[in-house]
Amino acid sequence: MEGKEVRFGIANTALWATVTTDASCGAINGWHDSFTALGGMVPLANMMVSEVVFAASAPACTGILIYIVLAVFMQTDGSGVPPSISARRLKRMTWKMAMLVVLVFPLVILGFAAISTVATFGTSAS
Repeated sequence: MEGKEVRFGIANTALWATVTTDASCGAINGWHDSFTALGGMVPLANMMVSEVVFAASAPACTGILIYIVLAVFMQTDGSGVPPSISARRLKRMTWKMAMLVVLVFPLVILGFAAISTVATFGTSAS
């Protein structure tokens, strides 16, 4: 029962976890690691898209702006028109930094998952 919330029930705990990872507020009432595989996938997926669903906080607004920069680059990539937002030309460095921000969350999660898969920390009996 570690990490389980028994006062509000399964459905309300799962709803709270989904909403809190959507809004990037940081409040929890059940430990995300204690969910089932499918139940833990939703908060993890919300975290991997930079928690931009509600845009209730400054990091979420920053994430939305990064997605706007990426959308402008993807839209103008094949047309030959230089990318611009509000008549301001965007440089290659802006695109590279936006891609770095989008890729850092999945790469960190997958990197730590790979390390925990092959590591043997704490498994020795002596």
